[in-house]
Amino acid sequence: MEIYPIKIAIIHSYKIIRKALKGSLAQFPNLKIVTDTAFSKELSIMLPDDSVQVLLTELAPDISGYKEYLQVLKFNYPNAKMLILSITDDPQLISQLIDFGVFGYLSYDSDINDIIEAIKMVNAGYIYRNRVYTEALYLKTSRMINSSIQNDNFFTDKHKKILQLLWQEKSTQEIATEVFLSISAIDKIKQQMKDKIGAKTTIGLLKYAVEKNLI
Repeated sequence: MEIYPIKIAIIHSYKIIRKALKGSLAQFPNLKIVTDTAFSKELSIMLPDDSVQVLLTELAPDISGYKEYLQVLKFNYPNAKMLILSITDDPQLISQLIDFGVFGYLSYDSDINDIIEAIKMVNAGYIYRNRVYTEALYLKTSRMINSSIQNDNFFTDKHKKILQLLWQEKSTQEIATEVFLSISAIDKIKQQMKDKIGAKTTIGLLKYAVEKNLI
């Protein structure tokens, strides 16, 4: 059961857009605009985290810095749901927003009813899946599948043999002897495998190998 009013912070670099959004949303008694402000890294000082449930924000004042922008918002408001407003509908760009905890994406030509629906959905913990966001989700999923296929194809029989020996807790010297390579070559191959899957440790590498049935 939702608790009303939903507390919203409008964050946008253009005052005229903030005021227009505030005026439109203020007509709905189940919504409360806590603040409308331009983005700043000191925003968390201005507002306690528990006073905001939904962050309605632009993509970023400077698109090239949108990752840092979203990271700061997510850090300052870990419990708030983010809704993005932007002029772009590039699914490749939007697909990258998903990793930052963005729950929905709206273009500037969205109807006020779309914005209201999006606010209610994300506040309840659901993704607001309009056409643009659905395309972005599809693109992200396709990339993950392709990446997984590429990673699996990367592992040759030699790689799998080394992984098997690591699983058996063989030393680097023992592995080198068994596969007829130098110790430095084994160390290099191990690092290449870690880099390929993004593992930081040998344990992480072995965990991946088990999950992918490589050993």
